[in-house]
Amino acid sequence: MVLGVRTLAVPPQERATASTQGVRYCPFGGVVTSTADRITEVCDELRDMLIAKNRAYGDSATDPVRIFSKADPQEQILVRLDDKLSRVARGSEYSGDDTIMDLLGYLVLLRVTRTTSTSPVALAHGDGRV
Repeated sequence: MVLGVRTLAVPPQERATASTQGVRYCPFGGVVTSTADRITEVCDELRDMLIAKNRAYGDSATDPVRIFSKADPQEQILVRLDDKLSRVARGSEYSGDDTIMDLLGYLVLLRVTRTTSTSPVALAHGDGRV
């Protein structure tokens, strides 16, 4: 990465087309995208992951079944964050996990539950913000 831009690999045959269409390319062989573009990409990826998991798990983060735990959704998300951070601190992450995306996802879910809830955890902020 050079001064807030990131390069994405572009095959040589596409480089000529990209340059004629006004796309900037890096001398190292990639299209130059701004930090804002990367932020958009990462946020889109995070959104897609959260929506896919929400569908797959049946909205279990914001509306848990509560078979064993009676904790509210915010508290359950905080426990998941604690567990994830504990594994990071101990160096015992699971291979294949994307720890940063997982943490971001839990934080987004926490924000969602706090802005739509009347639980004691949410009310502690007064306005429902995280």
